[in-house]
Amino acid sequence: MNLRNKLIFQYVRQLFGFLLVLLLFLIIAMLGLGWRIMNEQLSVDLSRLNASDLTLKIDYEAERIHVNPEIEKSVARHQGWLQIIDKHGKILYNYRTPADVPSQFGPGEWIAYVENRDASRYHITHWVINQSDENIIILYGTPAPEKEMIKRLIAAKTGTSKETWDELNKSFSREKAWYLVYDREGKLIHQWNHPNASAQLDMTEVLQNGEAAKNVPVHITSRYEKNSDLTYVVGIPNPTYQSGVQETSEDVMVKETFLQIGILLILVVLFAGSWYAWRVGKPLLHMVNWL
Repeated sequence: MNLRNKLIFQYVRQLFGFLLVLLLFLIIAMLGLGWRIMNEQLSVDLSRLNASDLTLKIDYEAERIHVNPEIEKSVARHQGWLQIIDKHGKILYNYRTPADVPSQFGPGEWIAYVENRDASRYHITHWVINQSDENIIILYGTPAPEKEMIKRLIAAKTGTSKETWDELNKSFSREKAWYLVYDREGKLIHQWNHPNASAQLDMTEVLQNGEAAKNVPVHITSRYEKNSDLTYVVGIPNPTYQSGVQETSEDVMVKETFLQIGILLILVVLFAGSWYAWRVGKPLLHMVNWL
């Protein structure tokens, strides 16, 4: 191999090594950012996590379940409960499970329990994860008092309840809740504790603050009664709402991470340039001067 090819090979090898080190730093930074965001989501609301995140927090070996304490703290902070179920409905793990939640599910029973959201007293989130080549189901629930209150509202409106309107209104006031009733045209015909309610049914507000919404100031649920052509909307403050915490903190983490990556890139380039100048540039300059 002549001198020219040797120099080309040397430069390519050094450049490849530099890019490899740079890529390694970037991968470490991205993994660190992902881990921080996952923990931030966990602190705000467990239901924000996806199945792959939970796989890292739960160990399942020989029918023994170990749940990361951070998961349990998040569940307790949101006054929720957690169950881990095998694919046949057997309960493998319970945490803070209330008495009105089944302690054992028959075939297909848990599917009906999860999908029948109107009948449930809880906001329910479920995941399917794979541990030790076994699929297991994680069931997470948090209180949904607005569901019970809308049932009482409909019962009072249809005359099937012994509760008087005064008693119903007082109970809504105690919970700092409100209700709205709209006719078939979507016009407001009755409201309680919500003086700024829209005179026309605003479906976007219901969707944005419905059961699928996370970390919202008010939980809103609605029901449409076909017989009466009335739409009922109930809202109740979310006791675990954290104003702007999750969004702001994640934005800050992303900005900090990219700032750190930028500073790291500058330092790596300066270091690589200095090293290259010392190891290669200086000898070449010496050779040129000698020639």
